[in-house]
Amino acid sequence: MENACMPGWLFAMNEIITFVAGIALGAVVFWG
Repeated sequence: MENACMPGWLFAMNEIITFVAGIALGAVVFWG
């Protein structure tokens, strides 16, 4: 991968934040 300047932990954190945000949005839509 040529995008080696991006740390693995930052990529993992971005994935986790996106996942948590999706769960939160789904919960808001479900209970809203």
